[in-house]
Amino acid sequence: MAGMVLVLSTASRLMGDANAIHASAPREQRRDKRDARQIWQLLIENRFPAIWQPSVANQEQRQLLLHRCRLVRMRTRIKNQLDSIAKNEGLTGSRSWSAKRRQQIEDLPLTSWYAQRRADLLGEQHLRKHANRPVCMLLG
Repeated sequence: MAGMVLVLSTASRLMGDANAIHASAPREQRRDKRDARQIWQLLIENRFPAIWQPSVANQEQRQLLLHRCRLVRMRTRIKNQLDSIAKNEGLTGSRSWSAKRRQQIEDLPLTSWYAQRRADLLGEQHLRKHANRPVCMLLG
């Protein structure tokens, strides 16, 4: 568990490594006042074991990458389901996704349930098409 300290003189927040702080204290017995004194002493001596925290921009980029990764997974699931429908209906050939393959799947004569499922999946795939864009384009 990380210990947090608010340094009033500079108004910055540091996250400290709780294990390193505990290891720097010679006594086994722990008290809040003694802990606070120990943390203050580490800060004064510039030995406070701070934990690296990502910047706000870095966190936003990570979230963007995570979002894109989820979109790509959804797109892959949708394509796999559409290919499964096509395979069940006897459409063979390359599994590589292209405009021609999509058109072949759209042109398949399907019963009511399969037709509805195909329409739903193709609609979702259309909504998820921005998962194909590179991350740099999503940043812009």
